[in-house]
Amino acid sequence: HGCINWFTRFRGSATSWYRYVEELDISNKPADDDILISSGLPAVFANEIEGRAIYPIITAPLAGKNPEDLVCPSEHLVAVQEFLSTCNKFLMIGTSGLDDDLLKFLNENIPAVSFSRPYLHVVGGSDAKTVVDRFRQGVSAFMKASVSTPPKIFENGFRDYVSQNDFQDFARLEF
Repeated sequence: HGCINWFTRFRGSATSWYRYVEELDISNKPADDDILISSGLPAVFANEIEGRAIYPIITAPLAGKNPEDLVCPSEHLVAVQEFLSTCNKFLMIGTSGLDDDLLKFLNENIPAVSFSRPYLHVVGGSDAKTVVDRFRQGVSAFMKASVSTPPKIFENGFRDYVSQNDFQDFARLEF
């Protein structure tokens, strides 16, 4: 839902950061040239980059969003689309499987018929089995996917998952 080092430049008549936030229309997607990507953390804690006032770019997880609503530089989307066209191993971490924009994006960019059966690895809380079902129903390529059994359930989050070497096991899988 965004990135901590992505920002948009102030536009319009706002004279202060607080005024800009009041006038900001979050339903307007910024153009590619309005997205600033900072290479360091200092900008995350500042309100400006190179003397220009900035505001963080985040997207809200709203029902009914489409892939066209994704707030991301277009070259990033192209890179993801190219990657997904040949990917056969998918790691889903901490997602509900309810985001229409994500399901539609995956469905449009992962070939339903490919040379191998995709592998779906879901990491989440007690609803992980339900999340697997949502992905299988929402993404054609996942209907017949191999699935880690049972899905990885880690109530203590990603750190718990990584500390138990499950990520390394996933990364080593060959298809």
